[in-house]
Amino acid sequence: MHLPSSFRNSVELDQAVDSLWNKSINVNTRNVYSTGYKCFIQFCGNHITGFNSRSFNMSKVSEDLLIYFVAHCQSVLKLKYSTIKLYLAGVRFHGVNFDNVNPLCDKFGHTYQRLQNVLNGVKKSENRGRRLSVYIAIPADECRLNLNAKQNDSFFVEETGKPLSRNYFISKLKTILIALGYSDKDYSGHSFRSGAATSASSQGLSARNPGIRLQITQKGIHIVNTVAADLLTKNVKTMKITKQTGHDINVNYDLTDIKIEKFQLGKSSFTRYTDTSLRWTAENIDLDIGGQYKYEYSRFFVKHSDKGSFTVNFSAMSFKIIIQLGTDGSGRSTVRTFQCVHTYGPIKYVFHGGQDWIFKLFAEKAIQGIRNQIQNNICGILKDLVEKNGQRVLSNVKVKIPVGNSMMVDYRLLSVPSMSTNYLEVHLRGTVLWRNSQTEASFSPATFPSNYDTTKMAYIAISNYVFNTMLYQAYRHNMLVFNMTSRNIGYKKSMLNTTCKDNCIGKLIPQIAKSFPNCSVELHMTSTKQPVTNIGSIVSVTAEGNISVYVRELNNSLHYLFRVSAVGGSKVTPRLNNGMIYGQLSKSEIQTNVTDSVIGAIDEKALKFLEDDILTPYLAPMVSGLCKRGFPLPIMDNFQFVQPELKLKKNAILIETNLKYIPRSGKSTVLRFLPQEEI
Repeated sequence: MHLPSSFRNSVELDQAVDSLWNKSINVNTRNVYSTGYKCFIQFCGNHITGFNSRSFNMSKVSEDLLIYFVAHCQSVLKLKYSTIKLYLAGVRFHGVNFDNVNPLCDKFGHTYQRLQNVLNGVKKSENRGRRLSVYIAIPADECRLNLNAKQNDSFFVEETGKPLSRNYFISKLKTILIALGYSDKDYSGHSFRSGAATSASSQGLSARNPGIRLQITQKGIHIVNTVAADLLTKNVKTMKITKQTGHDINVNYDLTDIKIEKFQLGKSSFTRYTDTSLRWTAENIDLDIGGQYKYEYSRFFVKHSDKGSFTVNFSAMSFKIIIQLGTDGSGRSTVRTFQCVHTYGPIKYVFHGGQDWIFKLFAEKAIQGIRNQIQNNICGILKDLVEKNGQRVLSNVKVKIPVGNSMMVDYRLLSVPSMSTNYLEVHLRGTVLWRNSQTEASFSPATFPSNYDTTKMAYIAISNYVFNTMLYQAYRHNMLVFNMTSRNIGYKKSMLNTTCKDNCIGKLIPQIAKSFPNCSVELHMTSTKQPVTNIGSIVSVTAEGNISVYVRELNNSLHYLFRVSAVGGSKVTPRLNNGMIYGQLSKSEIQTNVTDSVIGAIDEKALKFLEDDILTPYLAPMVSGLCKRGFPLPIMDNFQFVQPELKLKKNAILIETNLKYIPRSGKSTVLRFLPQEEI
């Protein structure tokens, strides 16, 4: 039965329904639901081609989509069962409210059973005894410096000096709430977990660590200030000021051909305003303006007219404008301006020729008109430099670039760039994706080591997560499977013969030579575990796999012989060149162990021969060649590294460098990626 039109036109009832709906859940729960729904929409946008959040209807949500969303929350976002349930409740709340549909049920109103089973799997996979809540980053180094704490001291202690416990904190909080007249039953540890997650999401903060951290010090920001000041000066000098025409106390006047003759910017700087905004200020600006004047004076029988030139000097000018940092849906930076304030010192003007007593009749009014134009124009130029020129540059930044023929590295922003006293800090995803599926790795980056150094202009930290995601994609898509035969082993192909005069595998394993004379052996290698890059005092890569050994007879038939389990390790020396990180293989080792054989025991000398004379000479150049291809870094277009230093930290490579600005003609993209092939 349809709702009668008389109800639809009842404003009073509509307001009552809206009020009851809003009171159905409290504000905190509504905020959590909103965060969950936004996370779901973002998930859909990242994985559904042509997704449009504005036209999306919750009736289109399938059980499979919800299952994959749960898996995304658990494996990628690292959310717990209780939080995932709240996020799904937020999806249901939005569907019921706006689309009159419960997306968690089928058309008959039955709860999706597969979805419930997946949720049960999430719940059972959690280790309740070791469960942690939301991770809260505490600046441990700063605490120790400020409080002179010992290495093993607790971050927070009770009055007695004992480490602060969760139960103690909650009990004291409840005591305070009761004293303030609030019900302590409405607050618990869960309230803090939900509130922290909601607050972080509303401020554009990510629930995971970045793969790459870029820190620009005040020295580096000073280069940006120099470039911005130069662009401002060029734009002001070409600024157009319209003529001033008016009538005042028996005189008609025209000020025409008004031009900027001098614009000298005094002290200019970019400084922190808030955590996500900068303040651009300039002081002691000197501005000279010149033009032509003409006037006609008439009163009773007295008439006088004249024309000539004039100059105006604006001294001790200053401005400040706030630049708000942000991020868009594509993972690029955004900038916008507000609070442009323009002030003046003394204004001096000179009219050459004419009558001073006539100038006094209109000069102040005319100069006031020029001053108003300058104020509006300079604020307009500042706004355009940031919001048009700057935003256009940021919008053209390529945030995904190829790595080889099958992968790409994702350099999208993970969160809104932040500004501290010492750094402008930018967090990038830094994850390698497979081009066709673009599914992220199931693990997350470790926390970067703290950096308090400000002697250089820029500090770029690259997590081992970046390289491990590349190895993850290679392993996941069977790129680490290849066969070694006499056709691709090169000059050592005789090593794989079963019959020879010198060294070959048939000499060391006689049973092969006896059963399969004048044949060739093949090694079929597969990786059994994702290779791992470790960064500490050295950079090392370890890999594990199986090597199945076959013999190829003259009739092309293939016979299985034995299987070897292999563990390999390589030490790599990283180096930096032209915005790329390269590696130089310094040492490579392989250890093998026979796990299965149909030809009997394999002599250790044969395994040693296999390791030293066949596998290592073949695999080491292959690994070395991959290292020499290099890995692209996000580097600043129009900027060069000067005296860069590469240091190894725990789980990260740190690049410390100064910067040099190099003006270039043509279209700029600020962030340029090497190699030149781009998406």
